[in-house]
Amino acid sequence: MEYKKFIEELKSYDAPFQNTLNFIRNLKDKKVYLFSHDDPDGITSAVLMSRLLENLEVEHQVFFPGAFVLSSKDFPDSEYDAAIVMDKGTLPQYSEFGDLGKEFLFIDHHYTTGFPNNVSYYNPNADSSKGCSTSFLVHNILTALEYESIFYDFFCLVGLKGDFAIEPVTKVVSPYVKTFYDEAEKKFMKLLYPMHIKPTMFDVEQREKTCYLNQFAELIHAVSGGGFQFFYNDYDKSLKNVSQPLLSFDYLREIEDMKFHFADVTSLYDFVNKSSFKEPVSLTYQLFLKDWDAGISIIHNALLLEEIEDTGLFLYLGKKVRLMPMLGSVAVFDLKTEANLKNGLIVMASKEGEFTHFSVRATGGVLHSGKICGTMAENWKKLRQPNKHESLISGGGHPRAAECTAKENAVSFGNAIRSFLEIAAEIQNGSKQYHT
Repeated sequence: MEYKKFIEELKSYDAPFQNTLNFIRNLKDKKVYLFSHDDPDGITSAVLMSRLLENLEVEHQVFFPGAFVLSSKDFPDSEYDAAIVMDKGTLPQYSEFGDLGKEFLFIDHHYTTGFPNNVSYYNPNADSSKGCSTSFLVHNILTALEYESIFYDFFCLVGLKGDFAIEPVTKVVSPYVKTFYDEAEKKFMKLLYPMHIKPTMFDVEQREKTCYLNQFAELIHAVSGGGFQFFYNDYDKSLKNVSQPLLSFDYLREIEDMKFHFADVTSLYDFVNKSSFKEPVSLTYQLFLKDWDAGISIIHNALLLEEIEDTGLFLYLGKKVRLMPMLGSVAVFDLKTEANLKNGLIVMASKEGEFTHFSVRATGGVLHSGKICGTMAENWKKLRQPNKHESLISGGGHPRAAECTAKENAVSFGNAIRSFLEIAAEIQNGSKQYHT
């Protein structure tokens, strides 16, 4: 099937997609706030939506709040008519935004335990069965409204790679995005070609090769802070006042503005050498790589708790390690290999000040990372401390990558650990609730 035919079919039968297109068509003469996740998928989604609104001549402003779950605190003022929120969940608690007298649209691809009321949303991947990215969903919207560009295709690929929906090196592609990917592959063959050079954080299926797309996705992850606010403002005085999410957003837009030639790429740094953002982008990436090398050996200390069919369940406990979530993606590959298992899933739990963070990464197999974190978050809400709002707790994600967090000591670390161990016991006793 051709990608455009895929889009035409969506327009013909998918009511939420139709409603989303109508929502955007009706933004003319309105002031719009865009909120997006500060990771590669969220950044590329924001770039794509911003370009769409520019094409439609819609006034808008872009924000990258640090917390995954949007809250009323993230609004600088009430001088807007509508808000589009991307890659930040389609959670029941977002129903409260329906009472603000504004128009809200949530575009997302994460697993969710329920949907909000009184707001618009589009999440065809709510059960995580399709495997895609928010950048892909926004690209669908652009294509449906007849806006096309090789740069839109590239940004979409970066978002897809950032959320593990595609793997160019091993040719593993989510079926839901395959029509797009097959056509994009012909346009970006050089960027997707496997090379025997140092693998990136995104090369989790194997550790011998990588490609330029994987390298670039790692660069954007590093520069944006990766969705976990791993910032480097205190590392170098030149970065003191730099907002890394906005830096990555502006840098990606400049790639389009300068009409970058993808066919001319001979190394990763060809992407930055002619950029006006070369110095902060390059410096941030080098600092990230230094942190990566320091952290990877620590996560390798995780313990094997149980073998569930073909999947090893590993646990790491400790104080917060910079880059912990993505370090786990590589460490779990090594851990399952050392244990002679086909697949592995690692649960990394850390406590830092008033912040509790559980991060889950998997190589595949029968266990679903997002279902584990989604259920754990719901359990934490039942165990939360008195007078702590449930919005301080969030959790969910994809089959291979998910997070569960509690801010302001909303749940004690002991209760958080006990909640996970109860889930682990259910898994060990044969429950299929957490299976893919």
